[in-house]
Amino acid sequence: MKITYITHACLLIEIQGIRILTDPWLVGSCWAGAHWHYPPPKRTPESFTDIDFLYFSHAHEDHFQMESINRLPPEIKNTKVIISDFDKPYFERAIKAVGFTDVKVMQHDESTSLVPGVTLDMIRNDKGDDDSSIVLKGDGSTVFCQTDNLMSVNEAERLGRKYDVDVLFTINTQTGMFPGFFDFPEEIMMELSKKKIDSSAKYSVDVAKALNAKTVVPYASDMCYLGELYFANDLHYADKNEYAKLVNHTLPKVTVHVMGPEDFMTVNDGNVIASITPQKYTRKNLGAYAVEMREKVAEVEREERKYINIPFDSDVGIFRNTLDELTSSWQDDSFNVLWVIVDPIGKKSYFWHNMPDKTSNGEINNEYDLRIEIPTYTIQRLVRGDYSMGGVTIRNGSIRCHRHVKSLTKKEAAYWELTMKIKYKKA
Repeated sequence: MKITYITHACLLIEIQGIRILTDPWLVGSCWAGAHWHYPPPKRTPESFTDIDFLYFSHAHEDHFQMESINRLPPEIKNTKVIISDFDKPYFERAIKAVGFTDVKVMQHDESTSLVPGVTLDMIRNDKGDDDSSIVLKGDGSTVFCQTDNLMSVNEAERLGRKYDVDVLFTINTQTGMFPGFFDFPEEIMMELSKKKIDSSAKYSVDVAKALNAKTVVPYASDMCYLGELYFANDLHYADKNEYAKLVNHTLPKVTVHVMGPEDFMTVNDGNVIASITPQKYTRKNLGAYAVEMREKVAEVEREERKYINIPFDSDVGIFRNTLDELTSSWQDDSFNVLWVIVDPIGKKSYFWHNMPDKTSNGEINNEYDLRIEIPTYTIQRLVRGDYSMGGVTIRNGSIRCHRHVKSLTKKEAAYWELTMKIKYKKA
């Protein structure tokens, strides 16, 4: 078995004459221009002309990215696509909508034979998230690809008893808007940043330990922020080499490989031989890369602002109506949210969403549990169906937030779950 690291969560796995491609985000940005590859991949979608199986772990844009999918060679649309069953048909529909014709939907713990001697097992997130992992067995070896499946450690222990994991590709950090897109004083911000990076790495090590993995490769974290969001790198960037030190310290019998684009390993009878080239794209060189990417970033930023000269009042009204409709699903008691709408010249307007009531206008004060600031051009793109993931998209860099406490409360988590249901069809 040969595994080539392409980028982020994208791997090319070659075994017994077949080629498997996972989560091919290969070009451009995702999450409304917030996230970019770093290090950048060395291959384009057009280069993948001979793929036998495609695995999409879940629908998030850094795993199921439209620009990359649309640029895959036409013949790839006939490749068998493997996905998890999330008890909802939306993901299968989305995959078929972009032209894939052969989709296999697998149940949790289901196993399928790809060719004689090679099996793929599907692992669905055990905490209710629409995420999945795969376990590939062949050539006397077992490879576990976690992707973004933040399974419980108990589930990892169960899987560790079930499989003899030779290689684990594990997510070593967790992205999202916290803490970099919240307003906290500097010392608190740095404290929260370190806490998140450290806790994410510790979770990954705990999973590796529970799975009894012999070799660990950090992945699904090859991202950075560019343009006006560059500041977030100082708060969210997690160095894989620091993660490797943690693994070496905590699990001294485990081998850890930090792989970059086009590095590869062979895995046969549980023996791993890695071919790794030193990377020039380090945290130290990120500023130079940001300069190199300025034109591409500017192009994406123009796309994000393409409705900026179009009146936005009706879009904001549609957005408020959607929040009102979602209010009926609120299961908790009071939670006060102040929405701040910022127009193209920086003028701000406000409305309240004081759960469990519908949105309302009212006196502006600091008696909120959560304040969310969002540009009008983002609302316009959202309600016009430009964001395939709807409300999930705006949570990854498009908004700025404030709360009076450092930790996420149960009610705030419930409100973010509510916003994830915001979705519009493209006209």
